[in-house]
Amino acid sequence: MNKFLCRYLVEMLLQFREVSEDEKSIYLYGTQILLEKVENLLCIFFFIIIYRSWIEGILFIVIYTVLRKEGGGYHAKTPMKCVLCTIIITNLFFLFLEFSLLKIESMPLFVLLLFLIYIIAPVDSFNNPLNGNYKKNKLLVILIMLACAYAFFLIENEKIANAIFMIVCIYITMLIMGIKDSPRYRRSNKLD
Repeated sequence: MNKFLCRYLVEMLLQFREVSEDEKSIYLYGTQILLEKVENLLCIFFFIIIYRSWIEGILFIVIYTVLRKEGGGYHAKTPMKCVLCTIIITNLFFLFLEFSLLKIESMPLFVLLLFLIYIIAPVDSFNNPLNGNYKKNKLLVILIMLACAYAFFLIENEKIANAIFMIVCIYITMLIMGIKDSPRYRRSNKLD
């Protein structure tokens, strides 16, 4: 269905001379990626509406997207698996959010998880390789900001602190799942 829709949209662009025949494959690929991202966001918003957790849902989208962009992680091999993975992750996030509230004693565990992210990341994949000039400085700033936000919300709003904690837990799971397919980690294992 997606391929048909993407082809149709690109054919429309060709028909109106907005795209040349040489650019057709690039626009087809870009349209497919855009449509996959829209599908994933619609799935997330579906769960935001079902669970009626707007603030936590927006936090999930923002924090998880930034972490994924900077640190990589597991990438599904097909768009259908990607949507399925998004549905599972988002549903788990909201389910776990309902059942647990963390206390101030969880701060050391949270800092440990952030440290693990810093050590493990980036995790690339064959369909999303590293661009060659990856620097961990940006990731470190993001992780420090997350730690500060978490500490603040532990005192001010435990439900939001819990959401941040769950997002980090889900993200580190995706990082670890991505290691097996990561060309970066395969190269380092071959060197040993």
